[in-house]
Amino acid sequence: MRRLVVVIAAVLAMAFPRQAYAQRVGVADSVCMRDFIVPAALVGTGAFIHGIAHDSFDVPVRSAILGKDGMVLGTSADEYLRFIPAAMAVGLNFLDVPSMHGTRDILLETSMSLATVFIVGKGMKLLIDSPRPDGSDSRSFPSGHCALAFAGAELVRCEYGWKWGIAAYSAASAVAVLRLYNDAHWLSDVLAGAGIGILSAQLSRVLLRPVNRMLGLDVAVVPSVDPVSGAVCTSLAFVF
Repeated sequence: MRRLVVVIAAVLAMAFPRQAYAQRVGVADSVCMRDFIVPAALVGTGAFIHGIAHDSFDVPVRSAILGKDGMVLGTSADEYLRFIPAAMAVGLNFLDVPSMHGTRDILLETSMSLATVFIVGKGMKLLIDSPRPDGSDSRSFPSGHCALAFAGAELVRCEYGWKWGIAAYSAASAVAVLRLYNDAHWLSDVLAGAGIGILSAQLSRVLLRPVNRMLGLDVAVVPSVDPVSGAVCTSLAFVF
């Protein structure tokens, strides 16, 4: 069991891209192949455990987490925490926190990243049809909550550096842990979900420049105040 814990800890640690990979805020954006190594390893590890080593890893980890009594945490905090990193990726820009890109590009890369998470995650869930540990349905692999959370966390890290990235990754990691303690996912589900999320964020960075050229759009973000309710609103103005 001790060996199992060490292996799991090492794999989970891969969810945090090494500090050496971090981009400095304000320097020219670049994407290297090494940025894809960690998330690809997470997806590969999750797929391996799910398909080949389920009884050796997933089942013992679930038993260790739930204990002899099989107590499920039963909190809904993960339902809300999963949105925090993506909200940070966009919200910090509106708070004038120094970032790698401007508002338009951040909105575009966030949209592309979340769209990729949804399409890939939902597609894999339908294709693989894997039962959840609690038996509630057959949409366990990969974890969509983790994919969403880690996509947002990686966007925060890339745009604002580790100063904010640590907080975003902490929130994403909390989502992964809560999914396990709520008995909603196996270990392999959360590992693959985290990897898919990080890959989606990196893919959006790769596609940002060509998509901008293809669209040829100028986008202005226009803040306004609703005269009736007094609510602060934001409008996107597209110039074709």
